Amino acid sequence: MKYLFTVICIALSCTLFAQNPRLDSKRVDTTQFVKIGGSKQFISIKGNKSNPLMLYLHGGPGAASSSHREQITHILEEHFLVVHWDQRGSGKSSLGNLKSPTLSIMKEDAEDILEYLLEAFQKGKMILVANSWGTVLGFHLASKCPNKIASLVAISPVIDNQKSQNATQSKLIQHYRARNNREAVRQLKAVYIPYENIEDMAVQFIWISDYKGTPILENEYG
Repeated sequence: MKYLFTVICIALSCTLFAQNPRLDSKRVDTTQFVKIGGSKQFISIKGNKSNPLMLYLHGGPGAASSSHREQITHILEEHFLVVHWDQRGSGKSSLGNLKSPTLSIMKEDAEDILEYLLEAFQKGKMILVANSWGTVLGFHLASKCPNKIASLVAISPVIDNQKSQNATQSKLIQHYRARNNREAVRQLKAVYIPYENIEDMAVQFIWISDYKGTPILENEYG
């Protein structure tokens, strides 16, 4: 009887090991800092190594999504090896960066993270899922490295950024004038488009969030 009980326990343990994805050697669920563009940048990786590699390019600039990835890519992680990258100057990649996140530097970072991930997971190609600002980097990668991109999924793509910013600015000013919010109108009218600095972008983002009903604190972009 004791021998039979031992055999059953071993069998059950093997079954549980095979069914538990966290114990599967092919499963990945990790966060780490990697050197990209000469600075340490944060990535979060989750999924199965044998699945296609997918990089999520967040919006903003500055709207890192790794901290709430469950709401964005939870289902995708069952079918892909999904990587969230906190771009330079955002999320956990906001410390220790010596260079400002200019467009040219961000594009170079995107190229670096592409090469790093393909080599790290021994893949020939990857899928890009890009949201809003992230599509700027996504389109750049698809154009610069077409043979390394399996597909690009563009969500709310940036087609004419300055035109979009101007239209947003006009709508916000009109909205807050109608509500007699003089402070909002004053701040928005002081914003120069195209943005001269990150403070201009932050002001518009703050009032966009307020307009959408999800206000944010000013120091979130400070």
